[in-house]
Amino acid sequence: MKRELGVIRAVLNYARQAKALDLQWVMPRLDIKTEEKQRPVIPKDTYRVLWNLIQDQADKKYQPWKEFVFTILCQSSTIMSELIRLERHDIHLEAGTPHISLYDTELKTKDRKRIVPLPLRVERLQQLLDCMDEGQPTALPKALVVMTANGYQWATSESNINRQLNDYFKACDPGRVGYTTYCTRHSFKFYLHAADAKPMDILYLAGWAGDNGQSQMLKHYGRQGIGSTEMVKRFEMAVSKAMGFLNENNEKVIQLYKA
Repeated sequence: MKRELGVIRAVLNYARQAKALDLQWVMPRLDIKTEEKQRPVIPKDTYRVLWNLIQDQADKKYQPWKEFVFTILCQSSTIMSELIRLERHDIHLEAGTPHISLYDTELKTKDRKRIVPLPLRVERLQQLLDCMDEGQPTALPKALVVMTANGYQWATSESNINRQLNDYFKACDPGRVGYTTYCTRHSFKFYLHAADAKPMDILYLAGWAGDNGQSQMLKHYGRQGIGSTEMVKRFEMAVSKAMGFLNENNEKVIQLYKA
């Protein structure tokens, strides 16, 4: 809420300067208390079941974009609003360290610009990317993403897109814990912690924004530093260690991946 009020004040101050108004806008003294929404961590076994479901081409709900999106979501901190703006030239699956670059992408929070390593299912991601290629600049097909005056938007609605993916989560959530696509972001951070990843690596991989000391350090690394080949390789190893369970002891997943 405070951030939104700050934006409103900035807009009003801009109008005051442009129109030479003898006014000054100030933030109201409000005791704003908001309860942070808890995001449940997705268990490892549930991850495996989800991946099986999302890749089941015999299911009438199957679509390549769903498998593509989910394969990225569950091995990274990306969210749907980032993937909608992802362009094909930002995807580097052929690189020494397969990754997505979010440096040139219009993000909700500019401090989240980062490199996203993709160590899992790289060959399958390339197959899906080729399958969805309709000559569009975006990673996702035209039926899903359209260009508007305000940038890329969902062709239908974000709620509809999320609902289609969240249906898979509901199928794996008999206890109604409340798993959603956004839970993959918080679960990713949890598994990085559990794998003893370095705090600064977690901060970078998660794209956390804020005004604390670590976030400020992160901003100063810059594209040529923390986005270098050596650092990206280090991040890839951290992700592989944390999320490697997705490839373990699951014959069906491996079979689908090689198909």
